[in-house]
Amino acid sequence: MRSINRVQILGHVGKVVPLQKVTKIDVGTNRYWKDEAGENQTTTDWCTLTILDEKTIEFVGANVSKGDPIYAEARVANSTKCIDIFCQKIPLQTY
Repeated sequence: MRSINRVQILGHVGKVVPLQKVTKIDVGTNRYWKDEAGENQTTTDWCTLTILDEKTIEFVGANVSKGDPIYAEARVANSTKCIDIFCQKIPLQTY
């Protein structure tokens, strides 16, 4: 059986994107649930998208800012430089 390494992220940009040869975007996604008392709860999970493609970097620099909704599809690549055990680095590639 073949395997697939794909992730879809739909969230909001957490900070303004710097333009560099490698651009990183922090994206927050929200989770909602009710606790045992029936109260609504929410939490935000953060991931970092790494953009390597020049055209995508230019597009992001011109069109994306803090708070904007963003959708991305990519493959997951773990990084040994990531200190937080829950941190994922997700490199974006053009399809």
